[in-house]
Amino acid sequence: MQTTERFEKVPVDCLVPYARNARTHSKEQILQLRASLREFGFVNPILVDADMNIIAGHGRVLAAKAEGMEAVPCVFVEHLTDAQKKAYILADNRLALSAGWDEELLALEFGELKDLGFDLELTGFDPAEIEKLFGKQEDVQEDDFDVDAAAGEPPIAQRGDLWLLEEKRQPRMVHRPQAVDHLGIRQAHQVQAAPDHEAPRPAGLSHRQLHAGQRHRAGHLRRLRQHAHGLPTRRG
Repeated sequence: MQTTERFEKVPVDCLVPYARNARTHSKEQILQLRASLREFGFVNPILVDADMNIIAGHGRVLAAKAEGMEAVPCVFVEHLTDAQKKAYILADNRLALSAGWDEELLALEFGELKDLGFDLELTGFDPAEIEKLFGKQEDVQEDDFDVDAAAGEPPIAQRGDLWLLEEKRQPRMVHRPQAVDHLGIRQAHQVQAAPDHEAPRPAGLSHRQLHAGQRHRAGHLRRLRQHAHGLPTRRG
């Protein structure tokens, strides 16, 4: 994997914007970028090729010019082909939009920044978005559910219960001693189980095919027992 190796400050007048840059920058966004430069400094270098053509950072260059900066830090990307440069100009702008936000963590971060007296709009979020996050926090209310008390109550499900889920009968729960007795051993390393529904023979399935499936199931159970006992298994 190739990486960039050259980094230096370049006069802004020497940088050449990409004429077909499809990414637009509104006046409002440029004002946000200018405020970001004043607060944080120029910490995100411009990407340029060997001929000073801008690959990424058009908006930051516009903001730097508006702030009166004469030179900006640049990283030289000299290993890309012309096609790769065209594609990266699009990818650099689009891939970031595919990311999401953990709104709970985001609200916590904004809460701490607010407590520190930081200007939240410098993050690029507009006031409506920030208020919406704080509103979600305020909507969360504690209930009076007592977890410790509920844990001390007898369980709802009991051994031998039959549960109906979407009109399907579910097999009763099997207690571990019963499973051990069924296998005829004291300890099992692995048990595989499946619901045993007494369903009618599926349409298109002959009695011979059904009987073959039952024999296969019996052989599978026999191999499970042998494996649990540590005996060699035989297929067929």
